[in-house]
Amino acid sequence: MINKVSKKLAMKLGLKLNSDSGEIDVFAFGIEVILGSILKVVLILIISYILGISGTTIVFLITFIIFRSYIGGIHLDTYRKCLFVGLFLSLVSGYMSLFYASKFLVLVLFIVTALFSIYITNKWVPADTKNNRIKSKKVRKTRKKQTFFILIAWGFFSIIFMKYRMLNIVLASIYGVLSSFFLTTPYGYKIVKFIDSLSLLDKGGVMDDKEF
Repeated sequence: MINKVSKKLAMKLGLKLNSDSGEIDVFAFGIEVILGSILKVVLILIISYILGISGTTIVFLITFIIFRSYIGGIHLDTYRKCLFVGLFLSLVSGYMSLFYASKFLVLVLFIVTALFSIYITNKWVPADTKNNRIKSKKVRKTRKKQTFFILIAWGFFSIIFMKYRMLNIVLASIYGVLSSFFLTTPYGYKIVKFIDSLSLLDKGGVMDDKEF
């Protein structure tokens, strides 16, 4: 559906701008990214609100998107898969963040997540995709520094939230960090490729380098 709408809008835009077929394809891709992202976020917000988990779900989503935009990682190959997996991951993480956890347990999870993220940053960040291979050593070094800076900022705010016992918020952000970094690992790539191999959700436009 979104794929068809994007192509129609791109054709209209291309006619107005006198664009060739290649440029129209680029327009269609960009429009599909925007429409798909908006739809996914709106659905997540609506469903999480109905389920009463909107606060933690939003924290998870913001954390995931921020880190994901810097560290890279593998993506699903169709919009439908992207939508369903994104909904599942966001809502489950938002729900799990509401489970009771002691301050000590949250602190342990925070430390483990921080160490895991530092290790992954050193080893695999930024992670390549088939359409975005970062070969420049300078760019890779800069991206690593940016990731470390964001990790420090995340750690700072997490400690403040823990101090004021806002543990559900910290848990949601931990799940966001873990999910985003896991998708840069070989295991993350294997799981996503396995989901891509399933035919159940094969319909839908091809989506390269999206949020999930």
